[in-house]
Amino acid sequence: MELTTCYCPNPQCAYFGMRGWGQHLVRRGYDGRIPRLLCTYCHRTFSLRQGTAYFGIVAEEGIF
Repeated sequence: MELTTCYCPNPQCAYFGMRGWGQHLVRRGYDGRIPRLLCTYCHRTFSLRQGTAYFGIVAEEGIF
């Protein structure tokens, strides 16, 4: 997945919808094999797949 297209999905955050990998978004662990990101402004964590067609799909990355 392309990290530069990630954004904070929290509507109450000042950075909601704004792409910002390396600025206000950083890696914060994994959920299984799927990376999680942290918004350093609102401190919410979310799946790397959130907001994509792949969110909620339980399958290996190679299948995509």
